[in-house]
Amino acid sequence: MAKTQRRAGTPHFILTIYPPDGQRGEFSKHGGFCKGAYLLLRGVDETGSLHHAAKDLGMSYSKAWTLINGVEDDFQKSLLVRHGALGSVLTDFGRKLMNEYEHIYQDAMTLRGHHVW
Repeated sequence: MAKTQRRAGTPHFILTIYPPDGQRGEFSKHGGFCKGAYLLLRGVDETGSLHHAAKDLGMSYSKAWTLINGVEDDFQKSLLVRHGALGSVLTDFGRKLMNEYEHIYQDAMTLRGHHVW
């Protein structure tokens, strides 16, 4: 995946979703739900496989597992149902988190496009 280049003076943002206060304290232990986790879940949703999703992103399988397990630990909920060699599917919570991330990201891009910043 190619990185987008930012023009000087162009606003940018990094979107991360953290667990609600009280669930993990003030800060998450592993960094919350970030773009990498979103892209992995989207890839699993499309391919049915964490291995294939990681490969498509140029990410090692072990890094993908570490990222997903960290988010699951932060939120104390599973993102994937693993079926061994048969692959993985998103849990309802995993799908909700993926959809919320996408929605917030699209809203932010709309604001950016309207030069609100």
